[in-house]
Amino acid sequence: MKQEVADEKAIVERKRSPSQNDLTRWALKDAVLAFYQGLNLPENTVIVDTLYDDRLITKLAPDFDVIANIWMEKLDELKRKDDKFALDYDEYDKAEADLADGMRGSAFEKQLDRYREEFMQKLKR
Repeated sequence: MKQEVADEKAIVERKRSPSQNDLTRWALKDAVLAFYQGLNLPENTVIVDTLYDDRLITKLAPDFDVIANIWMEKLDELKRKDDKFALDYDEYDKAEADLADGMRGSAFEKQLDRYREEFMQKLKR
């Protein structure tokens, strides 16, 4: 997962002018990494029930509320930047409104699920 965040950061940094979507995606991946690092799991932790499973075991399921809070903190940091990594206030407000309206079916949940699928596919290789 650390490599995934590092790769995303490298992609964003290489762009002359990263899009707002690039920045929010990078912040989300960083938030997911922070969430799982906060669990302090041993390196050999079993994360799926069976080989080639694409769902994490229940106790490792992502906590949307916690990840959303971390994500908003990261977006807030990006909002305060004054370089090419600055997040537009409108984009921040849109993310905040999306979460306030309920996360189920939100853009945040869809993006988080896409990231989970992407990550689980990499684990299968």
